[in-house]
Amino acid sequence: MATLSQRDVDNLLASLSRGGVEVKPDRLSRSGKRLRIYDFRRPDKFPKDALRVLQFLHEDFARSLTGYFSGQLRSMVTTSVSSVDQMTFEEYCRMLPSPCAVGVVNLKPLPSQALVEIHPALCFPVLDRLFGGPGRPVDKARALTEIEETVLANLMSGMLRVLADSWSKVASVQPSVSDIEGNPLFVQVLSPSEMVVVITIEVRLGGQNGPMNLVLPHLMMAPVMPKLSTHRLFGAGATPDPAQSARSMAGGIARVEVELTAILGTSQVAMRELLGLEVNDIIGLDAPVDGEVTVLVEGKPKFRARPGRHGKHLACQITELFEEGNEP
Repeated sequence: MATLSQRDVDNLLASLSRGGVEVKPDRLSRSGKRLRIYDFRRPDKFPKDALRVLQFLHEDFARSLTGYFSGQLRSMVTTSVSSVDQMTFEEYCRMLPSPCAVGVVNLKPLPSQALVEIHPALCFPVLDRLFGGPGRPVDKARALTEIEETVLANLMSGMLRVLADSWSKVASVQPSVSDIEGNPLFVQVLSPSEMVVVITIEVRLGGQNGPMNLVLPHLMMAPVMPKLSTHRLFGAGATPDPAQSARSMAGGIARVEVELTAILGTSQVAMRELLGLEVNDIIGLDAPVDGEVTVLVEGKPKFRARPGRHGKHLACQITELFEEGNEP
């Protein structure tokens, strides 16, 4: 065995510091078998099969979420899963924008807490729609007001009910939002080294779009991990049932609230008459007293109906359904 002199050692160290010597990790064992590097700081707690099942479950969740968001925001919304990744909680927290909009979530009886993060690029247009606006973004992200946090928590609670339906194949959970955090430094519900799976759902609202992240810690998912298997979920050789996915989406849409408006009549008046209107003035309508009215669903004509009274409330009795393409 050759012995290096002090001069040889100094020259070698100098080459290393200059980058002149390429150091390659030895990936072969003495037996000649290739070795796989394992990072003990980032252990893979979620097997690939479990990640595939989580992707399938949340693709179903995203489809149902489309109907929920469209009803709540009264606008066309599309959602889709863009990625499913595992990382440490510390790595996830480093990606959080400041300020942020993060819901701290319980999924009882599962232990620990999950997070629902809505990116500011999506959060503010959503809040604008919920407050009756057109869904405008903001020029610069800011902290949410207390009213905005309350409204966002209510929206997240509805989202979590949709999530619970999608999770019913692997676990029965009772979700709730315990807090809304706007500062990344305060989103410290887990140990920095805890492994989490981050499911990113891309949401498009009108001309605006942004990501929504669902963060599930391994500590929470450990009790249901045995069920996160394609073999167990679908059976040997089986594939996801499109009919079941359609039923799940239909169930989500069935819970969506829509606005119905009965148009009693219309009238044309001159601008000078309009400007001169006062309290107790009478406006004549073009509809007869005993005539039928048009009922709008989200602003579109859908029914003809006869107005009247039901108990102590005004009501309409449907007399005709407009077929698509035959609306007045």
